[in-house]
Amino acid sequence: MATLYLVEQNTILRKSGDRLLICKKPSTKKTTTTHLTQDDIKLDLPCADIDQVMIFGNIEVTTPAIHQLLTHNIELAFFTLTGTLLGQLTPPKQKNIELRIAQFEKFHQTDFCLTFSKQIVSSKLNSAYINIKKHLANHPGLFTTQQVQKFSDYKTKAENAKDLDELRGYEGSGSAFYFKLFSKMIKPPWNFDARTKRPPQDPVNAVLSYGYVIVSSELQSLLDGIGFDPYLGFYHQIKYGRPSLALDLVEEFRH
Repeated sequence: MATLYLVEQNTILRKSGDRLLICKKPSTKKTTTTHLTQDDIKLDLPCADIDQVMIFGNIEVTTPAIHQLLTHNIELAFFTLTGTLLGQLTPPKQKNIELRIAQFEKFHQTDFCLTFSKQIVSSKLNSAYINIKKHLANHPGLFTTQQVQKFSDYKTKAENAKDLDELRGYEGSGSAFYFKLFSKMIKPPWNFDARTKRPPQDPVNAVLSYGYVIVSSELQSLLDGIGFDPYLGFYHQIKYGRPSLALDLVEEFRH
């Protein structure tokens, strides 16, 4: 998925033909692109090269640009400067109603939910294990063999969990242990003592939270485009306004 991230404040997203223009906000009102000079245009891209546009903070979008995005099936997402997703404008796509019916049926199958969730958690812990081993290869002695092996132990326990509550316990313990080791991977002037959120307490946590928001948003868009209901997950519990299925899938990317 080719994503355009717009972060420079006081700019405008316009359209010209089948192209998107990122322009400086003019000092005088210019209502059409015919009034623009080359100095006004900061970026010029064909719509065919873009699948999604993410806008952060005070950036305007013209109505013709919105029409152009929807015509080309390009999704538009709005974020605050701190990375909180405010909402998305999604073009109408064919919805696979049979797929959603099957998804809702699976949600009521306890065995399926547990099996699916075990795969999610197992992949997450395995990702942590691989990341630690790769870092250890370049920094011998930073972690002990017992510490690295502990991720395999957590993974085995997760794969043998009897229910979702037990599985969440192993996942939480494994994640906490990973971030304990992760703190040793961060070098000054950056500092990381523990995972904090809502709000993150340091730059490292801010970057982690920001990255999770971006990946979750992209997964939510992909799920919705394919025909799944991104709000009906199998591992994360249902909560109003929370894209639980997207959060299920983002787990193995967190490390």
